Amino acid sequence: MQVRFGTIIHALAVSALLLFGATPAVAGKTQNIVLIVSDGLRWQEIFTGADRTLLNEKEGGSWLAEADLRKRYWRDDVDARRAVLFPFLWGTVAKQGQIYGNQLKGSVAHVTNGKAYSYPGYNEMLTGSPDPKIDSNEFGPNPNLSVFEWLNGQTDLRGQVGVYATWDNFKDIFNVRRSNLPLHVGWDLPYKGALTPRQELMNQLYRTTTRVDFEDVFDSFMEVPLLDSLHARWMALLEPLTEVQWKRTFLHPDLGVRNLDQSLSLYAWHGRHHVAHVTRLRERMGW
Repeated sequence: MQVRFGTIIHALAVSALLLFGATPAVAGKTQNIVLIVSDGLRWQEIFTGADRTLLNEKEGGSWLAEADLRKRYWRDDVDARRAVLFPFLWGTVAKQGQIYGNQLKGSVAHVTNGKAYSYPGYNEMLTGSPDPKIDSNEFGPNPNLSVFEWLNGQTDLRGQVGVYATWDNFKDIFNVRRSNLPLHVGWDLPYKGALTPRQELMNQLYRTTTRVDFEDVFDSFMEVPLLDSLHARWMALLEPLTEVQWKRTFLHPDLGVRNLDQSLSLYAWHGRHHVAHVTRLRERMGW
């Protein structure tokens, strides 16, 4: 039995994120859709915080000391406990939006395909209903229309949706031949056409790196073209912002209340900071 979960974050979150800045803001109309699927995350932790029985090495698999885990993540009050585990979710998302799925309050959602494979689950998630014909990861091209293919067919969103996935099977799950969605999937070369030296280097890494899994590219490889596309979308989104909009705040899980101006500056510095680590090491070692 083959189960693939990790690649879903790349396939779905990024597909949705590429909608950022796709169209001008229209009052009362949803502009951005972000779908993030996290592997192994239970609803219990989301709504009740850390599980006391898992705050240790034996049952929870953590390398941190039990006392340290309890200090960081245990609170007697359930609202405080879940907030300390998911500060952004409960400090920002819950206050500015809605959160569903608390089974203790009767909010229950689950897949219905009855299969212990990835493809049937992705199909149900992307199309809204199960398909009994899809019974394995090797099913082939998906006959069903995904929500991203539908979005890409809308006049104001055409060409604004893309898919980045580490697992090669997403070509079938999104039925790339029919959907015409731009897919950056598996070990396919990420850049085509006239290339910059940086892009050619990335393609060369794809060609020559030893493949641990011929169906799954390394996350770190996929993240480079993903960030390139995301940064391009950010530019379209950020350039028209007003001074007032740059000062809007949110709750950062580690740094507390920050505004957009501060956060973008920190992001730019952080990237250059780590690049400098590599370049200085290269200079010091004579590579």
